[in-house]
Amino acid sequence: MAFNGDHKASVASGGIRLTADEQKGRELFARACAVCHTLNATKSVGRVGPDLDVRVGVDIATPAGRKALVLGAITEGRARGLGQMPALLYQGKEAEEVASFVAAVAGH
Repeated sequence: MAFNGDHKASVASGGIRLTADEQKGRELFARACAVCHTLNATKSVGRVGPDLDVRVGVDIATPAGRKALVLGAITEGRARGLGQMPALLYQGKEAEEVASFVAAVAGH
């Protein structure tokens, strides 16, 4: 995957201003998640995992609910559809940063 520097900007696609933790989460997402997941804010078009703009951004109404869903998937992993997402791709603060980023931008 080529990086064009978009993963370091303070504003995501859709004009959402990101916190420092969300910016770090975007960098981490680009490294380990974008290859499998679609997320408009990172211009990723992965086809193995679910489209996070739909699964997180549309299906879950609150930011706290979106973050909890993503954090649970990172912590526990998922076995569905075409593949399996391993548990604990990120842990601790890094997992929180990725979850915060996805919760902030999914569906926008």
